[in-house]
Amino acid sequence: MLNVQTLIALSGIFQLLLTVVILVVWRQNSSSRYIRPWASYYFVMAIAFLLLLGRETLSSFATVIIPNYLFLMGFYALIYGTRLYLGVKNFPVSWVFMASVVFVSCFLYFFYVFPSLQMRAYIITSGIICIFVISAWDSLSRASLQYPARLFYGSNCVLMIVAQCVYMISTAKLSAGAVALSVSGWAQMYWLLLLIHMVFTAISIILLVTERLSQSLRFYSEHDNLTSVFNRRIFLVLLSKLLHGMKRDKSPAGLLFIDLDHFKKINDSHGHNAGDEVLRHFVDITQNQLRSEDTIGRMGGEEFAVILPKTSHSDAENIAERIRLVCETSPLVIADNKIHFTVSIGLVNIDCNDSEKRVLELADKAMYNAKNIGRNKVVAYA
Repeated sequence: MLNVQTLIALSGIFQLLLTVVILVVWRQNSSSRYIRPWASYYFVMAIAFLLLLGRETLSSFATVIIPNYLFLMGFYALIYGTRLYLGVKNFPVSWVFMASVVFVSCFLYFFYVFPSLQMRAYIITSGIICIFVISAWDSLSRASLQYPARLFYGSNCVLMIVAQCVYMISTAKLSAGAVALSVSGWAQMYWLLLLIHMVFTAISIILLVTERLSQSLRFYSEHDNLTSVFNRRIFLVLLSKLLHGMKRDKSPAGLLFIDLDHFKKINDSHGHNAGDEVLRHFVDITQNQLRSEDTIGRMGGEEFAVILPKTSHSDAENIAERIRLVCETSPLVIADNKIHFTVSIGLVNIDCNDSEKRVLELADKAMYNAKNIGRNKVVAYA
């Protein structure tokens, strides 16, 4: 088996190489804020390992106090990046600062005042175990078959917890005059587990980034880039599923076809950027009028459609009227400039025997009838 010094040297080299790898990943995904803390983790850990190798030439402060503090800060950078990735609120800076003060104070006490290798080991391993218990919980509680990378990352956190327990055992077996970099079998096992953990962490990070990229690609293939509602293709797929479901349960459903009135005039008068903001504003206020089971999609340009499952004709009319009214009374405000707009809405009761194309055609006809009688109206297809 490799000796401890060799394992530490290998770990330091791996950390530097992995720092470069993660920085390359970050360069290709610069908008992903969580990658930089992960790169910081590897860089800080590399410095800590290199300092450990200098115990015969450097001061004990530089090879004991600083590396152990860097270990904790590096692992905190790892959990910080992971929480950014998962969308979990990070700990307040004041908490991190106070924890650092407590750690440094205790570590210095058992280094200078009452020297004890075992106590220092228990302090550092306890801190690391706490960090990885939190990180394991964060990732495993949000893991599923849909998010396998989180499962792999959480399992790797558990491996780190096991490694720290091994380090506690190896330290407890040391004699009073032993040095920290022991050559015992337990110590060799710990450093080997630590090396494996670092490699698995890099794999986990790449898997997590790939998973997020895949999610983004899937989202933008199914949603409109401007308004983030479903695009026409996916909307038609969902409408088709509704029609098949209606054949089984015979429940009523409605469909709204919505067009923003005089939208070209808005673009001509206020510019296309303002027109885009009007579309986003329309989606926001419309979604506030819909139920969780309703589905809105962009059909193209300023045309939108809404699926209203398990909805009677009168309820569908009420929802359509609420949307019409809120659009009429909720202008978009840009730099103290109010942009008023209205919508024309066509409503159709969905017949399960119709195709999705037929349903849209009927709702579209009703919408044009609303425009022909003066716009800013709700018209049901008859």
